[in-house]
Amino acid sequence: MGFLQWFTIFLFSFPLPAQVPQMQKIEVVHPLPYGDEGKLYTISKPGFMYPGEFGSLEEIDARNLVIHSFDGRRHEVCGRLKQGHWEAREDACTNYLRLVGVHRLSNKAEAESGDAQYMLVIFEFSGVCGSSDSTGFAQVWKLSERRLGVEQQIDYNTHFNDGVKFQEFSPRSRRLVVRSSHYLFNDAHCCISAYDELTFHWIGSEYALERIETKRINRAARAK
Repeated sequence: MGFLQWFTIFLFSFPLPAQVPQMQKIEVVHPLPYGDEGKLYTISKPGFMYPGEFGSLEEIDARNLVIHSFDGRRHEVCGRLKQGHWEAREDACTNYLRLVGVHRLSNKAEAESGDAQYMLVIFEFSGVCGSSDSTGFAQVWKLSERRLGVEQQIDYNTHFNDGVKFQEFSPRSRRLVVRSSHYLFNDAHCCISAYDELTFHWIGSEYALERIETKRINRAARAK
């Protein structure tokens, strides 16, 4: 079995996910120019539906489910998690998936109303094959009429390490903050100079980006 087959159970072309519309003004703080890599976060609406039926959010065991990710051009079936982890090795290459957290977005009243219910599922992918890279995924899963779908995906590059978590979720406000690599000109792949801190607020059925703050990374913590 080849490396690509290890990484994906099944890979096929998938229509470009629609971009999430941003109706409100986004606050931009301390902007810095992007280097050759460009911005390394995307917000999309995959519209993917899981097979089968689920009676409630409590029946969805994300720690042992097949996780799907979307890279903007195609749909990748990454692999079935086992107790929140998936790993594949081939020659000198290794790929990992790790479930970071699952958070209910629908409150009790919304759940009892019979309307659609939502949950936030956060996981990280990392791969090592000559060079390394890593990406965080925050997905909004929607359960409606017993069918489960991936309603929204926020993905963000995490190829840096400064000792701070790449994502924060507030259960009370349902606010989500993620951090994405921000390469400046002349940055090497290993040694990023800055990151974008992205703040999202929950608007009932999806997340809306409300703030982008670019921060520089301490040089002592740049390599990962």
